[in-house]
Amino acid sequence: MRGEHGGCTYLYDVLSYLKGRGWEIECIYLNEAPAGAGYVFEIPRAVRDIVKLRCPGNLNIAGRLIRFRGIRNAFRKKGAAPAAPGAAIATGSDRIASERETACAAALARRFKPDVILADFTFLAGALPPRKGRAVRAILTHDVLHERVGSLRQFGAGGTWGEWTEEREGALLARADMVIAISEEEAESLRRMNPAAKVVVAPMSCSGVSPLPAEVQVPGRCLFVGGGDAHNVHGLKWFLAEVWPLVLARLPAASLHVCGGVGAALERGFPNVSLLGHVPDLALEYAGAEACVAPILAGSGIKIKVVEALSYGRACVTTPEGLRGLSFLRDGVCLADGAEAFGRAVGDVLTSPEVRRKLERDGRRAVSEFLSPDACHSPFARAVEAALPDAQPSCSRHGP
Repeated sequence: MRGEHGGCTYLYDVLSYLKGRGWEIECIYLNEAPAGAGYVFEIPRAVRDIVKLRCPGNLNIAGRLIRFRGIRNAFRKKGAAPAAPGAAIATGSDRIASERETACAAALARRFKPDVILADFTFLAGALPPRKGRAVRAILTHDVLHERVGSLRQFGAGGTWGEWTEEREGALLARADMVIAISEEEAESLRRMNPAAKVVVAPMSCSGVSPLPAEVQVPGRCLFVGGGDAHNVHGLKWFLAEVWPLVLARLPAASLHVCGGVGAALERGFPNVSLLGHVPDLALEYAGAEACVAPILAGSGIKIKVVEALSYGRACVTTPEGLRGLSFLRDGVCLADGAEAFGRAVGDVLTSPEVRRKLERDGRRAVSEFLSPDACHSPFARAVEAALPDAQPSCSRHGP
């Protein structure tokens, strides 16, 4: 669902649109420990409204996933108290599906006989069953893996990502009949790697977000939203070391709120910076912001935080990399290349109401024009419905 992690926000955006189009969606969460060290995971209401969530080793009871396999194993020893389950599966930013998970996905596909089987991220495409019957097998790619990893490692920010080559990625893409690219730029790479598949473009839409009033903005407030992914950590560290001192030199009362998992990778003690972690309602943080910053230096895909900031009607300062795949939004953002230019741009937004209001208007106008839900997601929906003319599509989605 919408939150500090762009991948989750994007997936929720796609599935919400399909649900609104009348699709029935079964979502299979392959990690057997959705609650981490606990045994009960409360499924957010927004998720329950659009999908039926299933998880191996868990029961879905009254909107909660109950990890029965872990509880059963813990009590096999007489008198033993339940132990923390730990990680039920190996972890990593790009972990491929295990044999057990692939078998689970295949069994559920045989049971439910979906019209569409959608893998969330290319690295989980191994869970797609072999071609059999008429079910459309699709991948929601989010990005081009080998390009993303290569870009991150140029800056020493590879994190937990494995070794990805075009050949390895192409072998997984070849399992799909349909591939969903997040931008036209990435669609070209995906078509080259899987020429037999139909590649459709589905950017992040501005659905579910309304412009916020200016009256609630806090003077001098900046906002960064992001998960703990390597490109977020690398970009924010650069911003705090190279850019933030320039902003404070011009506007000593400026403040920065950092929301999401990215804060866990940062040292505390930066002046006027609040590391807030997970925030239940991001709209409140966007409401108070005069400037949203997206200091992204590496990665691939499109930057969900840029789309979200403009959708909320907030001025956004970003880098050329932050605008990658979003060139049609160029007039709605403040583009800055290098620390001095970035610091100057943030200062201009914070000190000039005229500059800020123009960016807010132009940004919201751009996302409304180019990133409506229909413009973003109807190409995929129509392609599936054309392939299944006599069906009311149901979708089984596999996720990490």
